[in-house]
Amino acid sequence: MPQRHVGRTATFWRRAKWFMWSSKWFMWSSKWSMNVSIKILIFLNISIISLARNIIIIVPLIYRHHEIHERYSTSPIPCA
Repeated sequence: MPQRHVGRTATFWRRAKWFMWSSKWFMWSSKWSMNVSIKILIFLNISIISLARNIIIIVPLIYRHHEIHERYSTSPIPCA
């Protein structure tokens, strides 16, 4: 009877240790993943901002180029 009790407490402690270790690991991993996700978000924000700037710069250029192209193609050109 006492032997079984000892076994139970041992399993309980094993489980408790495992639970503590797993919770510690979970906390550490969540902290690490949060740091990583924050870094990724910052990187994405920077890349999106730079992309937006490039689009803002490029789109009018393309539009202007297209406009100029159309103007010159529609304008009457004297044939040789």
